Amino acid sequence: MTWTHPADTAPPRHTGYSRGVLADGTVAQYRRGGAHVDRRFTDDPQAPGGTWDGPDAAALPLPRALEPACTCGWTGVRVPFDPDGGRHDDPYSDRWDAAADDARREWTWHAEAVFRTDLPPATRQPLDALAAVLGELAAERPRAALHAVRQLRALADLAEPLAVAHAQAHGVTWQAIGADLDQTRQNVNGRYANPSTTLENRVRRLTGDGVAALLTAARTARPGAPPPGLTGWAAAAAAAAATLDNSARTDPPEEPAA
Repeated sequence: MTWTHPADTAPPRHTGYSRGVLADGTVAQYRRGGAHVDRRFTDDPQAPGGTWDGPDAAALPLPRALEPACTCGWTGVRVPFDPDGGRHDDPYSDRWDAAADDARREWTWHAEAVFRTDLPPATRQPLDALAAVLGELAAERPRAALHAVRQLRALADLAEPLAVAHAQAHGVTWQAIGADLDQTRQNVNGRYANPSTTLENRVRRLTGDGVAALLTAARTARPGAPPPGLTGWAAAAAAAAATLDNSARTDPPEEPAA
Protein backbone atom coordinates (compact mmCIF):
# COMPACT_ATOMS: atom_id res chain seq x y z
CA MET A 1 0.00 0.00 0.00
CA THR A 2 1.29 3.44 -0.90
CA TRP A 3 0.16 6.95 -0.03
CA THR A 4 0.17 10.11 -2.13
CA HIS A 5 -0.55 13.76 -1.46
CA PRO A 6 -3.15 15.49 -3.67
CA ALA A 7 -0.71 18.32 -4.41
CA ASP A 8 1.98 15.97 -5.71
CA THR A 9 2.02 16.31 -9.49
CA ALA A 10 2.88 13.58 -11.96
CA PRO A 11 5.29 11.97 -11.80
CA PRO A 12 4.95 12.03 -7.99
CA ARG A 13 8.16 12.70 -6.03
CA HIS A 14 6.76 11.90 -2.59
CA THR A 15 5.02 8.53 -2.41
CA GLY A 16 4.70 7.12 1.10
CA TYR A 17 4.81 3.52 2.28
CA SER A 18 5.66 1.39 5.33
CA ARG A 19 8.90 -0.57 5.68
CA GLY A 20 8.87 -3.61 7.93
CA VAL A 21 11.35 -3.62 10.83
CA LEU A 22 12.46 -7.00 12.19
CA ALA A 23 13.01 -7.98 15.82
CA ASP A 24 16.74 -7.14 15.61
CA GLY A 25 15.93 -3.56 14.55
CA THR A 26 16.92 -3.94 10.90
CA VAL A 27 14.68 -3.19 7.93
CA ALA A 28 13.84 -6.39 6.04
CA GLN A 29 15.37 -6.54 2.54
CA TYR A 30 15.59 -8.73 -0.54
CA ARG A 31 17.98 -8.80 -3.48
CA ARG A 32 16.92 -7.49 -6.85
CA GLY A 33 19.65 -7.77 -9.42
CA GLY A 34 22.78 -6.61 -7.67
CA ALA A 35 21.02 -4.33 -5.18
CA HIS A 36 19.39 -4.74 -1.76
CA VAL A 37 15.81 -3.47 -1.71
CA ASP A 38 13.88 -2.61 1.46
CA ARG A 39 10.77 -4.71 1.89
CA ARG A 40 7.45 -2.95 2.22
CA PHE A 41 4.83 -4.31 4.58
CA THR A 42 1.06 -3.92 4.21
CA ASP A 43 -0.91 -4.10 7.45
CA ASP A 44 -4.07 -6.18 7.00
CA PRO A 45 -7.16 -4.10 7.87
CA GLN A 46 -9.40 -7.15 8.26
CA ALA A 47 -7.38 -9.35 10.63
CA PRO A 48 -4.12 -9.43 12.64
CA GLY A 49 -0.98 -9.57 10.54
CA GLY A 50 -0.24 -8.44 7.03
CA THR A 51 1.87 -9.17 3.96
CA TRP A 52 5.45 -8.51 2.85
CA ASP A 53 6.36 -7.64 -0.70
CA GLY A 54 9.20 -9.30 -2.63
CA PRO A 55 10.24 -12.92 -3.11
CA ASP A 56 10.06 -15.57 -0.37
CA ALA A 57 7.86 -13.28 1.69
CA ALA A 58 5.95 -16.16 3.33
CA ALA A 59 9.13 -17.32 5.11
CA LEU A 60 9.54 -14.00 6.97
CA PRO A 61 8.25 -13.40 10.48
CA LEU A 62 5.88 -10.52 11.05
CA PRO A 63 7.62 -7.20 11.76
CA ARG A 64 8.00 -5.70 15.21
CA ALA A 65 7.57 -2.17 13.89
CA LEU A 66 6.58 -0.24 10.79
CA GLU A 67 8.81 2.56 9.56
CA PRO A 68 7.06 5.23 7.50
CA ALA A 69 9.15 6.13 4.47
CA CYS A 70 8.95 8.18 1.30
CA THR A 71 10.37 7.75 -2.17
CA CYS A 72 12.23 11.05 -1.67
CA GLY A 73 14.41 9.31 0.95
CA TRP A 74 12.70 10.60 4.11
CA THR A 75 11.99 8.18 6.95
CA GLY A 76 9.90 8.79 10.05
CA VAL A 77 9.52 7.57 13.60
CA ARG A 78 8.97 3.82 13.82
CA VAL A 79 5.54 2.62 14.91
CA PRO A 80 5.25 -0.52 17.09
CA PHE A 81 3.49 -3.39 15.32
CA ASP A 82 1.54 -5.93 17.38
CA PRO A 83 1.51 -9.23 15.44
CA ASP A 84 -1.47 -10.46 17.50
CA GLY A 85 -3.44 -7.23 17.59
CA GLY A 86 -3.71 -3.91 15.89
CA ARG A 87 -7.33 -3.03 16.58
CA HIS A 88 -8.17 0.67 16.41
CA ASP A 89 -9.00 2.47 19.65
CA ASP A 90 -12.35 3.48 18.18
CA PRO A 91 -14.87 0.98 19.65
CA TYR A 92 -17.02 1.34 16.53
CA SER A 93 -14.20 0.36 14.17
CA ASP A 94 -13.62 -3.23 13.09
CA ARG A 95 -10.31 -2.47 11.39
CA TRP A 96 -7.02 -4.05 12.47
CA ASP A 97 -4.52 -1.74 10.76
CA ALA A 98 -3.93 0.78 13.55
CA ALA A 99 -0.15 0.61 13.06
CA ALA A 100 -0.50 1.41 9.36
CA ASP A 101 -2.70 4.39 10.21
CA ASP A 102 -0.07 5.68 12.65
CA ALA A 103 2.64 5.28 10.01
CA ARG A 104 0.53 7.07 7.44
CA ARG A 105 -0.11 9.97 9.84
CA GLU A 106 3.65 10.34 10.31
CA TRP A 107 4.20 10.38 6.53
CA THR A 108 1.31 12.85 6.08
CA TRP A 109 3.10 15.24 8.46
CA HIS A 110 6.12 14.98 6.16
CA ALA A 111 4.03 15.51 3.00
CA GLU A 112 2.26 18.53 4.50
CA ALA A 113 5.66 20.06 5.31
CA VAL A 114 6.62 19.60 1.65
CA PHE A 115 3.47 20.84 -0.07
CA ARG A 116 1.55 23.20 2.20
CA THR A 117 2.50 26.86 1.70
CA ASP A 118 -0.59 28.42 3.30
CA LEU A 119 -0.33 29.71 6.85
CA PRO A 120 -2.36 27.83 9.48
CA PRO A 121 -5.07 29.92 11.19
CA ALA A 122 -3.18 29.86 14.49
CA THR A 123 -0.32 31.69 12.71
CA ARG A 124 -2.37 33.83 10.34
CA GLN A 125 -4.37 35.54 13.10
CA PRO A 126 -1.45 36.93 15.15
CA LEU A 127 0.27 38.08 11.93
CA ASP A 128 -2.86 39.96 10.89
CA ALA A 129 -3.03 41.52 14.36
CA LEU A 130 0.66 42.50 14.13
CA ALA A 131 0.06 44.16 10.75
CA ALA A 132 -2.73 46.26 12.25
CA VAL A 133 -0.57 47.27 15.22
CA LEU A 134 2.33 48.26 12.94
CA GLY A 135 0.04 50.48 10.89
CA GLU A 136 -1.16 52.28 14.02
CA LEU A 137 2.39 52.54 15.39
CA ALA A 138 3.66 54.06 12.14
CA ALA A 139 1.12 56.87 12.50
CA GLU A 140 1.44 57.45 16.26
CA ARG A 141 5.14 56.70 16.94
CA PRO A 142 6.89 56.52 13.59
CA ARG A 143 10.37 56.09 15.05
CA ALA A 144 9.18 53.23 17.25
CA ALA A 145 7.65 51.69 14.15
CA LEU A 146 11.00 51.94 12.37
CA HIS A 147 12.69 50.09 15.24
CA ALA A 148 9.96 47.45 15.08
CA VAL A 149 10.66 47.04 11.36
CA ARG A 150 14.35 46.48 12.11
CA GLN A 151 13.44 43.91 14.74
CA LEU A 152 11.15 42.03 12.39
CA ARG A 153 13.80 41.99 9.67
CA ALA A 154 16.35 40.61 12.13
CA LEU A 155 13.94 37.86 13.22
CA ALA A 156 13.09 37.00 9.61
CA ASP A 157 16.80 36.74 8.80
CA LEU A 158 17.20 34.29 11.68
CA ALA A 159 14.12 32.23 10.73
CA GLU A 160 15.06 31.84 7.06
CA PRO A 161 18.04 29.47 7.46
CA LEU A 162 16.03 27.31 9.87
CA ALA A 163 13.17 27.03 7.39
CA VAL A 164 15.59 26.33 4.52
CA ALA A 165 17.32 23.55 6.49
CA HIS A 166 14.07 21.89 7.52
CA ALA A 167 12.69 22.16 3.99
CA GLN A 168 15.81 20.39 2.74
CA ALA A 169 15.29 17.71 5.39
CA HIS A 170 11.88 16.99 3.86
CA GLY A 171 13.26 16.81 0.33
CA VAL A 172 11.98 20.20 -0.83
CA THR A 173 13.88 21.28 -3.95
CA TRP A 174 15.96 24.43 -4.19
CA GLN A 175 13.62 25.55 -6.96
CA ALA A 176 10.63 25.38 -4.59
CA ILE A 177 12.56 27.10 -1.79
CA GLY A 178 13.55 29.86 -4.19
CA ALA A 179 9.92 30.30 -5.29
CA ASP A 180 8.79 30.56 -1.64
CA LEU A 181 11.35 33.33 -1.09
CA ASP A 182 10.54 34.99 -4.44
CA GLN A 183 14.07 34.24 -5.64
CA THR A 184 15.56 32.06 -8.35
CA ARG A 185 16.83 28.57 -7.58
CA GLN A 186 20.35 29.65 -8.51
CA ASN A 187 20.22 32.64 -6.18
CA VAL A 188 19.07 30.84 -3.05
CA ASN A 189 21.14 27.72 -3.69
CA GLY A 190 24.22 29.87 -4.26
CA ARG A 191 23.68 31.82 -1.02
CA TYR A 192 23.61 28.63 1.02
CA ALA A 193 26.29 26.77 -0.92
CA ASN A 194 28.67 29.72 -0.52
CA PRO A 195 27.29 31.59 2.49
CA SER A 196 28.33 35.11 3.29
CA THR A 197 29.95 35.98 6.60
CA THR A 198 26.68 37.58 7.69
CA LEU A 199 24.69 34.41 7.03
CA GLU A 200 27.32 32.25 8.72
CA ASN A 201 27.19 34.45 11.82
CA ARG A 202 23.40 34.28 11.96
CA VAL A 203 23.43 30.51 11.87
CA ARG A 204 26.20 30.34 14.48
CA ARG A 205 24.01 32.40 16.82
CA LEU A 206 21.32 29.72 16.44
CA THR A 207 23.35 26.51 16.43
CA GLY A 208 26.93 27.28 17.39
CA ASP A 209 28.02 26.01 13.98
CA GLY A 210 27.94 27.13 10.34
CA VAL A 211 25.49 26.87 7.46
CA ALA A 212 26.91 23.66 6.00
CA ALA A 213 26.66 21.93 9.39
CA LEU A 214 23.04 23.07 9.84
CA LEU A 215 21.99 21.75 6.42
CA THR A 216 23.80 18.45 6.99
CA ALA A 217 22.28 18.04 10.46
CA ALA A 218 18.79 18.66 9.08
CA ARG A 219 19.21 16.20 6.20
CA THR A 220 20.65 13.46 8.43
CA ALA A 221 18.62 14.02 11.62
CA ARG A 222 17.33 10.85 13.24
CA PRO A 223 13.53 10.52 13.18
CA GLY A 224 12.01 12.01 16.32
CA ALA A 225 15.08 14.11 17.16
CA PRO A 226 14.60 17.84 17.88
CA PRO A 227 14.85 19.88 14.68
CA PRO A 228 18.41 21.23 14.28
CA GLY A 229 18.74 24.87 15.28
CA LEU A 230 15.28 25.18 16.80
CA THR A 231 16.56 24.81 20.35
CA GLY A 232 18.63 27.97 19.90
CA TRP A 233 15.82 29.99 18.37
CA ALA A 234 14.37 31.51 21.56
CA ALA A 235 17.74 32.74 22.85
CA ALA A 236 18.86 34.10 19.47
CA ALA A 237 15.54 35.85 18.86
CA ALA A 238 15.59 37.38 22.34
CA ALA A 239 19.17 38.56 21.82
CA ALA A 240 18.25 40.20 18.51
CA ALA A 241 15.32 41.95 20.14
CA ALA A 242 17.43 43.12 23.10
CA THR A 243 20.10 44.56 20.79
CA LEU A 244 17.55 46.64 18.95
CA ASP A 245 15.77 47.68 22.16
CA ASN A 246 19.05 48.99 23.57
CA SER A 247 19.80 50.94 20.39
CA ALA A 248 16.37 52.56 20.60
CA ARG A 249 17.00 54.15 24.00
CA THR A 250 19.33 56.89 22.87
CA ASP A 251 19.42 59.10 19.81
CA PRO A 252 22.55 59.05 17.68
CA PRO A 253 24.71 62.19 17.78
CA GLU A 254 23.69 64.92 15.39
CA GLU A 255 25.72 65.09 12.21
CA PRO A 256 27.52 68.43 11.71
CA ALA A 257 25.86 70.77 9.25
CA ALA A 258 27.39 70.82 5.80
